[in-house]
Amino acid sequence: MLNYYLKRGAMLAIAAGLTVSLGQPTHAQPTQLQPAPQPLAFSAADQAEFLEAHNAVRAEVGLPPLAWSPEIAAIAQDWAEHLANNGFTMQHRSASDRQQYNIGENLFWSAGQENTPTQVVGSWASEKKDYNYRNNSCSAVCGHYTQIVWRDTTAVGCGMVGGNHPQYGRQEIWVCNYNPPGNYVGQKPY
Repeated sequence: MLNYYLKRGAMLAIAAGLTVSLGQPTHAQPTQLQPAPQPLAFSAADQAEFLEAHNAVRAEVGLPPLAWSPEIAAIAQDWAEHLANNGFTMQHRSASDRQQYNIGENLFWSAGQENTPTQVVGSWASEKKDYNYRNNSCSAVCGHYTQIVWRDTTAVGCGMVGGNHPQYGRQEIWVCNYNPPGNYVGQKPY
């Protein structure tokens, strides 16, 4: 099941979590962009910020840190560009593609503001409040959080594309991919 939520305030944000054994619904945003979407090449500082944000969440539950993977980042960037070029749609890669690359995936879409890696990861991590470890259950959306803290995951790579829309202003689509993937039904993340 693909999960969506809206953040309160001026910014509209949607994040999509993935449980690898379930189907792939889609959600599309308006398609007119001016100018064309622009990919963002993450600097070393951005990569470090992604790692710091992810690893702080993992440290809270005693998990080892993730490493940045340029190969996984290229996969994530490719998907972010694909989504942006298709109207900033919120759609995960197909199950067969994820299996081929051996990745899990978190998505984030926003309109009306620019985001930082810390804000994006923080949005996903905020789902911790909805996760019950004892029962391995979610009271709401928590698949982004559980992917971040999946015990077997060792590497992450992320991509982002931003563009302008006449109605929404600035739009961004963020993709982080994880290897090995997590969120297997019936398994606890850590």
